[in-house]
Amino acid sequence: MTPHLLWSSASALTRAATHARGTDWVTAQFWVELAQAAILALAGGFTYAQVRQSRLARLAQYRPYVIVYLRLAKTANHLVEIVIENIGATPAEDIHFSFSPGLESAMLKSASSPAPPWMAHESGIKFLAPGQKIVHLFESLIERYVSGLPNEYEVSIQYRSKQRTKPVEHREQYGINFGDWYGSNFLTVNTIDDVAKSLKDMNNHMRSWTEDGRIKVLTSDLEEHREAVYQALEARAQRVGNDDQSSDEPESNVIQVDPELST
Repeated sequence: MTPHLLWSSASALTRAATHARGTDWVTAQFWVELAQAAILALAGGFTYAQVRQSRLARLAQYRPYVIVYLRLAKTANHLVEIVIENIGATPAEDIHFSFSPGLESAMLKSASSPAPPWMAHESGIKFLAPGQKIVHLFESLIERYVSGLPNEYEVSIQYRSKQRTKPVEHREQYGINFGDWYGSNFLTVNTIDDVAKSLKDMNNHMRSWTEDGRIKVLTSDLEEHREAVYQALEARAQRVGNDDQSSDEPESNVIQVDPELST
């Protein structure tokens, strides 16, 4: 009920009371003051409810909201990352999260060496600014599909925030599912990582054009250069053939005798 409706209702009560009492102005004045007091009480209650609702909406808007979700890695469509992100408007502190059942990775299990513990999961996260996220490469969908590990998990997360000077505890719970991507089709999209890889390959290739830090320049005609290369290769092959031929000739078994000794 709005203040305008409250005032209209109170005015109607006042007119009815005055009409019922006739010319008894003292009694009429009493009913008028009572109606005005009712108006003020109802208006005060309405204003309090509006202020309280506005405060709750403001607190719901200006608070942290930390979520844990899965996403495909940009470098490969079969790799899955776990992301912890604060999508709220204020910082979150002392973030701790857990999975039920206990989280396992087929990719990390098959690694040649054991992976170090994920400290964000083991010890929690001390601070997450608004919009900040922590990304952890966790799983290969190809290996998980044949591993027999569960796909669905319940995530429980708790964290704190400061509203004025009072700390407030927050708790969230929701589900994640690795199986959401099974059977999905994807397009390969080149990203900035692909550009960086191409530039690196170009840099390695261009290094073969230099010698002692300077670029090697071919001053002769291309056909002349090719002819010179072919002649050098033929000369080398001929030398190798001559060496092989000389090594195949049998050694002479004739014994040379000194003429003086023969006499």
